[in-house]
Amino acid sequence: MTPPSPKPREDESANDMSLLRRSVERYLERNNTCDFDTINMILTLKRTAADLETMMSGYCKPFDLSPGRLNVLMVLNGQTNQIMALSEIGDYLVVTRPNITGLIDGLVEDGLVKRVNHPEDRRMVLAQLTELGKDFVRKFVPQHHRALASAMAPMSKQEKRQLVQLLDKLRAHIRKIELPFPNAAGQETAALGLSKKSKMLRSL
Repeated sequence: MTPPSPKPREDESANDMSLLRRSVERYLERNNTCDFDTINMILTLKRTAADLETMMSGYCKPFDLSPGRLNVLMVLNGQTNQIMALSEIGDYLVVTRPNITGLIDGLVEDGLVKRVNHPEDRRMVLAQLTELGKDFVRKFVPQHHRALASAMAPMSKQEKRQLVQLLDKLRAHIRKIELPFPNAAGQETAALGLSKKSKMLRSL
């Protein structure tokens, strides 16, 4: 006789954060520095992003590929002639210049991307998919999209669109707000013999 399948834990996806959420609730009850829903939303966003990154890393690893390298390949694949300036790739993916250089170095070493000199500006370096890179993207992207579709399966089309609208609203606001912390005064910090971090902590 086949034993019954174990019942899934109720709200299993949320239970992995239950201890953290209780800790946050207790802190806010004592200090009242922010509302719980704000902190809970931010923590949940960060955890979800981390889980998605972990999932992508899992199916990229057998191909000696990282999510960052995959993002570069996808960006290049969407361009005319599959070519783009390194600085533009960094802006597109919100990645610093040193990190973009490292990602491109790895893809060049694997033969998926090649560096190309800009025809008019010698200071600008371009990256372009090689024939091997084009072939890899053509074969890998369908698997990549199936994995993403599977990850998003619990959400309806309406929920996905609503989530995108809410996240866009939040991002637009975040880009306009001013940080609430004061700037460390360089001369005063040096005069007191304090590190910038110590100075900022004392100014709060």
